[in-house]
Amino acid sequence: MENLNDKKRAVTVEQKRALLEQIFNIWVKCPEVRLGQLIYNITCKKDSTEPLQEAERYHIRIFYLEDVELESLLEEFRGILNG
Repeated sequence: MENLNDKKRAVTVEQKRALLEQIFNIWVKCPEVRLGQLIYNITCKKDSTEPLQEAERYHIRIFYLEDVELESLLEEFRGILNG
């Protein structure tokens, strides 16, 4: 994403559309997954060896992700799907 503001957020209509299109393109490849599930799976990684307290932090993480970080996670998830 180009021309992000200081907080690395999509600010223009084009940037927002591009981010949503990335989500849409992944969702189409996973038709059995609900949108909420998809976003959770992309953003809330958890290592099963982590203590519960640490795992709970991942559930809140989605609310603090900057758009540029979400874009990176989407690219990583897309690589897993295509891999």
